[in-house]
Amino acid sequence: MLSLVSVNIEGRMHLDRVMPFVKAQQLDVLCIQELCEPDLEAFGQVIGGTGFFMPMMRLPEGVRATGGQGPVTLGVGIVSRFPITSHRIHYYHRASETTPEFDNATVESKHATQNLGVLVADIEKEGVQYRIATTHFTWTPRSGEPDDFQRADAKKLLELISPEGEFAFCGDFNAPRGGEIDALFTEHWREQIPVEYTTSIDVSLHRNGQKNPDDFDNLMVDHFFTTPSYAAHDVRLTFGVSDHAAIVGKLEKLA
Repeated sequence: MLSLVSVNIEGRMHLDRVMPFVKAQQLDVLCIQELCEPDLEAFGQVIGGTGFFMPMMRLPEGVRATGGQGPVTLGVGIVSRFPITSHRIHYYHRASETTPEFDNATVESKHATQNLGVLVADIEKEGVQYRIATTHFTWTPRSGEPDDFQRADAKKLLELISPEGEFAFCGDFNAPRGGEIDALFTEHWREQIPVEYTTSIDVSLHRNGQKNPDDFDNLMVDHFFTTPSYAAHDVRLTFGVSDHAAIVGKLEKLA
């Protein structure tokens, strides 16, 4: 089996918590969302492996997630202590052929200045090949309610990842469990996070969660999906790591 963690680390806001947590897990694979590109190497050193990065946007100086160390490229990453035999990027929304500079002014400007995609890695452990995918899906401002940007991107995501066949897919999907977009995904994949968890937002570390904690009671927006050839075991959420809980679990290849 493959031990796995997936977590949205909010750039450099929580590295003092994230790094010790990752080291203590002694995990095989780490999927990271909102990762600053220069920090990929440090996570590789903590795990004792290597990884790959998918750029999404350029954050200018002064943006909170840079921790005062901008400008920097933000995206997602997969790090493994076992060999990554191949990797691919599938962009389901491409704002630019290059990495765009993020404009946080409006919902429209946010979507227009991000390259949104899926990072896929094939990882070999003890002769078994695992296919792992991660994403930071399209954000919506209306308490998890979908908009047309999410609907269009979800459709394109499904088209692009379907040819990958069998895989495990985890990340920050910005789509609450039981909602319209989540229902679309669970038509194709099985959710592995136990139903007793009702939210994946850590209100003690989330900037807006501290102001309005009740708004985040039913926001299970981080997901761990699998196709039929995979089974997940001992899946749990760990809080106190970042503004999103970390997904922790083990992955078994069935066929």
